[in-house]
Amino acid sequence: MNSRRQVKQLVKESQLFNPIEHELLDDEELVWDSMSLIWFIASLESSFNIQLDYRTIDLKHFNSITAIDLLIEKELKGARA
Repeated sequence: MNSRRQVKQLVKESQLFNPIEHELLDDEELVWDSMSLIWFIASLESSFNIQLDYRTIDLKHFNSITAIDLLIEKELKGARA
């Protein structure tokens, strides 16, 4: 499964209080409640074997599938460096 498809699946699964029933577009604005975002970040770290630095990430990194995918790419590149 490619990372973008995996991110979309994790986003759908993480929407605990506001389920997403439609197909997500890559640049569609995502709306998070605090518990869903915490669950999502933990799932993202586990799924991609990354460790996000909470001092440098911001809510803007989770605005869309594209933004999340870019964050993952950056973290994976940093892990390889």
